[in-house]
Amino acid sequence: AGVPIQVTDTAGLRETSDPPERIGIERAHAAASRADLLLWLVDERGAAAEDSALMQGLPAELPRLLVRSKADRPAAGTETRVDVAVSAHDGTGLDALREAILQRVGWRADASPVIARERHVAALNAAAGHLETARASAAQPDLLAEELRLAAETLGGITGRVVADDLLGVIFGSFCIGK
Repeated sequence: AGVPIQVTDTAGLRETSDPPERIGIERAHAAASRADLLLWLVDERGAAAEDSALMQGLPAELPRLLVRSKADRPAAGTETRVDVAVSAHDGTGLDALREAILQRVGWRADASPVIARERHVAALNAAAGHLETARASAAQPDLLAEELRLAAETLGGITGRVVADDLLGVIFGSFCIGK
């Protein structure tokens, strides 16, 4: 629907004693704490009993969408209630998945933009602070460039796009800034 989203594929959550796998799982928890929506992917066997316990360890306020992969195959055993079933093999359910994602994050085509998370408000306030400092630093191009980079990076945390290098390229191309 023309709405940009950023999807982060993380390590699966499970109990493990393997140090590298534990790091991946810690990163998955960190990504979940910054997410607007959790897509929990299960295969045709459905969600296992331990999945429920693992999901309890994630932020309670985080909206969730249970997605079954391999929708082109019959479900094995008892079907876990899923929100949407998809197939990478034949594309089944991909439109339904896109629609479900937009619905879960509260997007409506006829609505004005709404800041969905407290972290978005904090990021916008931080970006505004960087822009105000940039305006006050107009006579010092190196400080101006740094504040604009910080503002762009902060906004990139919301949009999923970080354009600091592009922005700095334009600024450095326009000003003569010493090393």
